[in-house]
Amino acid sequence: MGQYGGEIPQHLLGYRRDPKWRDMSDYLVHFTKSEEDLVSILQDGEIRAGGPFGSATNLEERLRSQKSVCLSEIPLDQLNRLMARHGRYGLGFTRDYVRQQGGARVWYLDHGTPAHVAFNEMVRQAMIGGVDPAAEIWKLTPFIDRVTPGRYEFEWEREWRIVGGLRFEYSDLAFVLLPDGDRQEVEQEVAIEAPYIHHNGSVTGWIAIPEALGNKLDEMTAEFLETFGDPNDHLPWDEGEFVWLVPQWSTVGAVEYLFSDLGDSVREQLVDYLDGLSSQWLRISDMKEFAEGA
Repeated sequence: MGQYGGEIPQHLLGYRRDPKWRDMSDYLVHFTKSEEDLVSILQDGEIRAGGPFGSATNLEERLRSQKSVCLSEIPLDQLNRLMARHGRYGLGFTRDYVRQQGGARVWYLDHGTPAHVAFNEMVRQAMIGGVDPAAEIWKLTPFIDRVTPGRYEFEWEREWRIVGGLRFEYSDLAFVLLPDGDRQEVEQEVAIEAPYIHHNGSVTGWIAIPEALGNKLDEMTAEFLETFGDPNDHLPWDEGEFVWLVPQWSTVGAVEYLFSDLGDSVREQLVDYLDGLSSQWLRISDMKEFAEGA
């Protein structure tokens, strides 16, 4: 178990393109209000759709397609304002996983803007002669919210939605979020092999379990990035492909080169995380040697 003195483990912060981009997150969180709700979701392996949501909620009785699972993209150390609104319990998934399940960001249209007017006209045209549930426009409406400035402004939640609910395996979870001290009670009902992140009322004193997802992984990631670089940051392009001026490394090969004595579980977790940053790597020392010889 790793203690973090009020800080969330670094590998759960930042953004894959650049860890310094603290305004973005690679993780999306679905919140629920009680331990009972969280346990029920974990036991079922399913987050049932709520709502309806979006710009066609008034048509749900005829469409039967506007209910969704809601998640938020807010960086993990800024979740306290969402907890106050949606609950202190949550399930975290990677953005890539949510995309694979058909999820997408919510588009907020300000009232009276050209985009809002154009969208309303598309909806009006789709309703001429009666509502056709098969019309393509209704696949978009769950992801579009109309915003009335000063009255309805929830774009700060940076919401994503998945239409129709979400079934998942425990291996799909990035982490479980719950108040400090509640893990034992939750695990009496369901045993999962996902890291837990605990918080107290002020969202400090975070803990990540297991330790391989905490200090050890942070340290190995930092060491890896001192030796290997993302080709996006170093190589030129030609017709959409990297021009490889130095040897190319896979994530698995680079991890094996640096950390040959890792256990399988820790290696897999490190490779999975680094693959989220890039699937191709180069040695920074090779680039320096190339530049000096050029």
